[in-house]
Amino acid sequence: LAIAYPSGVIPDMRGWTIKGKPISGRAVLSQEMDGNKSHSHTARAQVTDLGTKSTSSFDYGTKSTNTTGNHTHQFGGYINSYWGDSNHTSFQPGGGAWT
Repeated sequence: LAIAYPSGVIPDMRGWTIKGKPISGRAVLSQEMDGNKSHSHTARAQVTDLGTKSTSSFDYGTKSTNTTGNHTHQFGGYINSYWGDSNHTSFQPGGGAWT
């Protein structure tokens, strides 16, 4: 680095690409900006084999609701020794009774 930057100050290299020694055309420790030059090529996802993933079975359980969208969730939980319903509106001490 002392050869490339004899003043001891390394330039702000944000946005630059640090490259190794090229086969030809650029000196070691030389600067190069715009590391991703404009280029074009094709790519196709159809020819990419991502393999096959299969499952044997999955138990989704029983879920039901009515056709108007109104439904309830059978869920409750303890928060600081208080039992609360799924709407988080009824918290009471004790045994987990639904209100």
